[in-house]
Amino acid sequence: MVKHTPKEALIVQKYLIPNAIRKNRPTVIVEGEFDARTISKFCKTKSIDIDPLDMADSNDKKGDLIKLVQQWPNQSVVIGIVDADYDGILQDMYDYANLLPYGENIFDTSPFTDMNILLISDLKLEKYLLSENLSANGISNVISIVEWFGVLRILKKRYEYKNNCRVHIPLSELRKRIVQSRIEPPQTIEVFSKKLEEISPHNTKRFFDDIRKFNRLEKVLSRFANEGIEFRRYINGHDLSSMMKLFGAKGRQRHIEERLISRAKFEELKEVKLFTQLKEWGSQHSIEIF
Repeated sequence: MVKHTPKEALIVQKYLIPNAIRKNRPTVIVEGEFDARTISKFCKTKSIDIDPLDMADSNDKKGDLIKLVQQWPNQSVVIGIVDADYDGILQDMYDYANLLPYGENIFDTSPFTDMNILLISDLKLEKYLLSENLSANGISNVISIVEWFGVLRILKKRYEYKNNCRVHIPLSELRKRIVQSRIEPPQTIEVFSKKLEEISPHNTKRFFDDIRKFNRLEKVLSRFANEGIEFRRYINGHDLSSMMKLFGAKGRQRHIEERLISRAKFEELKEVKLFTQLKEWGSQHSIEIF
């Protein structure tokens, strides 16, 4: 992938879609390079283009991609693919309506949170972690911590939707501090939440007070267990690969994710909603994508 300066990237994005429409060149725009490599691995035709969104300085690639594609309605030549993140599970757990789908010409990874998790959709999480040579203790730690990340991400989105606000809790920074051994891996979800609160801005106090007052951590974990909610609906792929690295998986986070792509088999994924949508889209343009 060619690296562009922010100014060059804006020019590329400005002309990418109109050029594709003018040339009638079917084009898929995705959030990042991992997503592009995943789709490219299974794609058996050179009759479509697959482009990651080239906006390195974007704080919301998903939102920017959706806005970009939807500037050109009433066409089917260009589509966007985005992570569903936690919108699907919020719809089910809290009856929020109309979060998914995202609109015309936008496909998403639901019911999976993101492309990483989609690729292990046919495996049990424990089996996948075992294949990465993690110990039994390492597997237990990884599953617990990524589950806690998922709980806080769900509660963050729930609070934002309910109160029409943004909650700036630095989950990625907490993940980095754990991986870099700047703090000990938390042993309970209460400690996890406390560590997060310690590095969060003061204006997030109401969010953490809400969690404590209504025992929301325990309630979400109980719903996971009692309702049999699958890990693929609440685990974030980057949380998972980061914790795998910490607890014994070989190589850097990038290497872990590359191995995930390399072991994925289309036969095990062909019934996944995203791939059936892509297949139907290709058929509209007389292209056999897979």
